[in-house]
Amino acid sequence: MTKTISAASMDAARQLALKLAPGEEFMLSMHAESDEQFLGQVRLTAMSSMSIN
Repeated sequence: MTKTISAASMDAARQLALKLAPGEEFMLSMHAESDEQFLGQVRLTAMSSMSIN
């Protein structure tokens, strides 16, 4: 399962990922989105994924 979250800051993206995580343990990858899409504002995307063994 993969979710994409957009937020105004890295901390806000991380907090949203923690809140929406599918489980207690998950992987988190963050990267800046294109600032051209948001009129000069750099937004961060947090993607969380979880595999069930």
